Amino acid sequence: MIGLWLGTAWLCFAVALLLFIRLRLHVLDELELTKVTQQDTAPRLSVIIPARNEQSNIATCLQGLLGQTYPKQALEIIVVDDGSTDETSAIVRKLMDTHSQIRLIEAGSLPEGWKGKSHACWRGAGHAHGEWLCFMDADVTAMPELLLSAVKYAEAEDYDLFTLFPFQEMLGFWERLFMPIAFLSFLFLVDPKRINDPQKKDALAVGHFILVKRAAYDATGGHQTIRSELLDDVALASRFKGEGFRIHLGSGKKLVRTRMYSDLKDLWQGLTRGATEFAGGVVVTAFTVFSSLLIGWLPVLLPCWVSQLNVEMNALSMRWLAIGAASLGSLIWLGAHAITLRTYRIPLRYLLLLPLSYTAMTVVSLESIWRYLTGRRQWKGRMY
Repeated sequence: MIGLWLGTAWLCFAVALLLFIRLRLHVLDELELTKVTQQDTAPRLSVIIPARNEQSNIATCLQGLLGQTYPKQALEIIVVDDGSTDETSAIVRKLMDTHSQIRLIEAGSLPEGWKGKSHACWRGAGHAHGEWLCFMDADVTAMPELLLSAVKYAEAEDYDLFTLFPFQEMLGFWERLFMPIAFLSFLFLVDPKRINDPQKKDALAVGHFILVKRAAYDATGGHQTIRSELLDDVALASRFKGEGFRIHLGSGKKLVRTRMYSDLKDLWQGLTRGATEFAGGVVVTAFTVFSSLLIGWLPVLLPCWVSQLNVEMNALSMRWLAIGAASLGSLIWLGAHAITLRTYRIPLRYLLLLPLSYTAMTVVSLESIWRYLTGRRQWKGRMY
């Protein structure tokens, strides 16, 4: 009977996982931002881009912003060079020669107690003239309607902080191996309905795109009040919500996209840098070590295990019922992950590598805990 119980339990879990993924993705789809293509007037907007060694991204990012439908007289673009050692500044200066909307400022030396990105954002805000501030990562590509659509929506709904979850591009092998499991974990940890509910304490902003009212930003103290936080976007949203300001998480998959990591080194550093904080601490992250291995390998091992457990069963039909339940559960588990892969336009052949993907994320979780406890975290050549 134990084989039948295990097979049935696995089947129920797989069905629950499938329904959960569909529900969360449906919620994100409901938050899709409506496009606004033309507007004669709009409030003054300052886009602030903290950039550290972004020579491979900054030109594409700026070209996307220069092509916006937002009224040009109301838009300024501020790039904050955060101690880059590559050609980031040179690329920006070249674009500045023909586009007066762009300004380049230097972040300067990092003061004690500050994290680099928060300091760069703070410096940019200090030079901004907009009624709205938009903090945007350099690896973001903006569709022409993005800024106008976001500002008009935030104004209409009276949001003080409006953040968008972009479409994540995964083009290389390592991204496609690691990132689907990372975003599946994100779906488990983040409930958009709770974030968007003013009565709940849950708060989140996505650092790729954070739009804030300047008055609210100043009232909260902005990045200066979260200067030591590693997850600056989450901390900023928590600060806003804690002060009684309205925040909203939306989906911008048709208007903004990003490719977070283009090689294994950056991907590994990015995933291990803040995973423990985002998960909620060492205990929760340690739990993911066990659960990742279990969930990743059960679809392969459980049907075989159930088959062996039921070899001695007298009722042949009971034996095959248990094997069937376990196998069906594994097929549904694959179907649930197929939805995730299709969402991010990843070839379905990567389903065959899912046990390895989960194993890799187990190692990421372990290293993240180690780096959290020892303080040995690095990003773009800077220790955190």
